[in-house]
Amino acid sequence: MSYFIFNTSFYVNEQRLAEWRLWLKENLEPLAHHVGTDINKIGLFEVLSETPGDNLVFSFQWRCRSMRDVEQLDVLLSPVLQKVPVLFGDEITHFSSVMKHVL
Repeated sequence: MSYFIFNTSFYVNEQRLAEWRLWLKENLEPLAHHVGTDINKIGLFEVLSETPGDNLVFSFQWRCRSMRDVEQLDVLLSPVLQKVPVLFGDEITHFSSVMKHVL
């Protein structure tokens, strides 16, 4: 059975880590209660591979059963994610990607 992972990666300046984690808890975590039963929050992961500069890298992931669910999640997340550069400038950046489970 195939499914999709909606991933948002965050590059976080260590100096803003506590502030970003609070923002995440207050703004991204609550969305788990507003998504359908076919979309499940997997959670937050720290990427351990080396990154340039003083940034830490985190991956927030959701499992979706269909591309329609991915599109619905994207619509829900977009307004929240658009606030990141307004709040944190270039000290915290992000990008989203979609992966398809194939095995």
